[in-house]
Amino acid sequence: MKRKARFNPVSCIYWGVLLAVRVFYYICLGIGSTTNDTASFVDWSISSCQRTPGYPLLIDVFQLLMGEEYYRGVFLFQAAVSYFSLFFLFRCIYMLLNRNADRKSEIISGIDKGSAAAYVLVFLYGCCPVTAGWDTYILAESLAVSVTVFFLYYSIRFIYSFDIRYGIAAVIVSFAATAVKTALFVYTIDLFILFILILLFDRRRLGMGEWIKLFAVMGAVSVLYIVWMSIIYHYTGVFSFAIYSVKHGVIKTLQTGLFMNYHDPETVAEIKSIIVENNCKISNWSVVWPIFELFDNMAGVNSFARECLRSDPAGYFAYQMRLIFSTGDEVFWLYYPPAGAVRVIQAAYDSFLTVRTVCCTAAVTGLLLVIRWIADRKIPYDLCGFFGGSVSIIVSVYWGSYSAWGRLLVFILPFFVCSVSLIIREGYLCFKSITHKYRNS
Repeated sequence: MKRKARFNPVSCIYWGVLLAVRVFYYICLGIGSTTNDTASFVDWSISSCQRTPGYPLLIDVFQLLMGEEYYRGVFLFQAAVSYFSLFFLFRCIYMLLNRNADRKSEIISGIDKGSAAAYVLVFLYGCCPVTAGWDTYILAESLAVSVTVFFLYYSIRFIYSFDIRYGIAAVIVSFAATAVKTALFVYTIDLFILFILILLFDRRRLGMGEWIKLFAVMGAVSVLYIVWMSIIYHYTGVFSFAIYSVKHGVIKTLQTGLFMNYHDPETVAEIKSIIVENNCKISNWSVVWPIFELFDNMAGVNSFARECLRSDPAGYFAYQMRLIFSTGDEVFWLYYPPAGAVRVIQAAYDSFLTVRTVCCTAAVTGLLLVIRWIADRKIPYDLCGFFGGSVSIIVSVYWGSYSAWGRLLVFILPFFVCSVSLIIREGYLCFKSITHKYRNS
């Protein structure tokens, strides 16, 4: 017989305050904000190949339902999904603190203590102007952050329960994430690596039939990826999720100076001339489009970028590492800076929430992974997943883009707050172990 859920007025007040804070942000920031990138979603078509289809199709639905007022529907949808994801994030953190998907308190004694840490972390996350502020934009950032939370929830449930239903759900969510934002394709790769690790070290956790089902779903998703990239190849000659990767590759060749290594001296001279004519503003479309026109098609542009970037692998890697370290102080930001009270709150978050903070948290998680692996003599899949996931996001964003790290890395914030909960858990276990030895000495 199931117990009836008890009404908790404190919990209701908590979630009500979170909602009120977010509504306050929405009122201050306004809704339906557009940027230069919005047009690539609103005017999207398959032949344009600029974006993956998930977010543009969402806009099409609301345009069909609401006409010119579509942006209101998009905002309401994003805000609702974003707020709903906070409940999933709370469950994620609570599971990580207790290292269990179902039972209440295995690590932190007492449900009140275990949930207290989760409440604090979710409140800090939910009241951050960045995580709420992107809901007001007609851009994919808001859904990218929300779908990341759902992905983490099902992945954690699978890690702790080894229930194939959660594994399949995680694969499906990773596919939806890729449809929303190309960079989230790393989630599918991360899951595949996780499945392989479990298959190698804990294959008995699942039966043979369950493994077949899991990899069948992964295979089906991979086929859909190949079909979509084949469509892009049909229109552009580039086997990719979207042509923005080509633009980013070209800008990388200009930033690193590796375009000088291109085999055609005349093309190199023309590119130099284009850069000078545009006052060396190499990240602008005013530079990129003339370079595109130097080649017969998009495939030629892509070939140029690949040849240049591969001409000095060691130098390119060193440049990327310098870039990560030199941009560590960049904060997470909204496209249009907030004003008034929201700006004050954002400044408070900026004092500690930077790209370097996220990178250092990932590094600490990696260190704890090694320590726990040695201590338990088995892979701690939760620490492994969050370390590997954070690193894959950082690497893919820095290698695939050329600027605006505080915006492009915004979907790593759910990983960050969950990693913090893991650090709290491991710190508590260490403290408990030390005190236990002291009492017994």
